[in-house]
Amino acid sequence: MFATYRYQRSRWIGADRLDCPCVFRWSLSLLSSSVWLEVIAGIPPARLLAKERFLLARGADRRDVLRGTRTEWQQSWLSAARAAWTRRLIPDLEKWLDRPHGEINTYVCQMLSGHGSFRAHLQRLGASETDKCVYCFERDTVEHALFSCGRFTWRRAVLERKMGSSFAPEVVVDMMCRDVDGWNEVCT
Repeated sequence: MFATYRYQRSRWIGADRLDCPCVFRWSLSLLSSSVWLEVIAGIPPARLLAKERFLLARGADRRDVLRGTRTEWQQSWLSAARAAWTRRLIPDLEKWLDRPHGEINTYVCQMLSGHGSFRAHLQRLGASETDKCVYCFERDTVEHALFSCGRFTWRRAVLERKMGSSFAPEVVVDMMCRDVDGWNEVCT
């Protein structure tokens, strides 16, 4: 995963990204409102990547700079005003970023962000008239769909039996990061 992290970082801090200040400012404004997306994708915020590039250009030790970037990212992640759901699932960036497996697809991103085909989210966007679940008429959020909706009770029971622990928001990412089987069980 570290190799992927380095590759992603190199894509974001390429010379062409920082040569045009207007593009760089636009990138910062876009990404600052999507802190959850940066975490899920494993790409540090642009401001940290710019600082990292600056320090590396000044001859700082690469390992110290990377460690500092991760530490500063973790601190800003824990204090972010938005992305409460994603932060609840992924409080520790190290565990998430250092996992050696797991592909992020549309459904995993929806689960981790809460931005998906959940009626509460769709109503907020104006795409649904109601925020109620069509199966049990509770408020349809990602938390409801994954952890309490009666439609998926059997699936949660199978998952809990296979994983050996209760299926709750605080442990779902631990299950996913544990191994490939855990990732596949949660994400299918």
